[in-house]
Amino acid sequence: MATASNRLSDTVQQKGQVTSLAGVVHNAHMPAKRSPKKSTPERMAFARRLEAARISAGYETMRDFAAALGVQEARYRRWEAAETEPDIFHLMRIAALTKVSLDVLIAGQRPSNVA
Repeated sequence: MATASNRLSDTVQQKGQVTSLAGVVHNAHMPAKRSPKKSTPERMAFARRLEAARISAGYETMRDFAAALGVQEARYRRWEAAETEPDIFHLMRIAALTKVSLDVLIAGQRPSNVA
């Protein structure tokens, strides 16, 4: 059974590329792409609320809304496809552009009044 150190020593590095024993060539300077996170019911619900907020704010296309947010369209599409989620900075921008509170965007409901 090969150990991690044996596998590491069995890779060959040439011209900025690493070739594994399986013959797969990887760029030594770029990590391998991660597969998208598995969609959960919560992430899917957030994606539906995000789409509804975008449309109700008058942005018919994801491209237009992504441009208004200052993100690439592909990144925004992953948010609406429930593959990834925006960071807090972008959540705040989404809330400002759509006039929808973070409570509604994130939790789907307004918080109860606390006295």
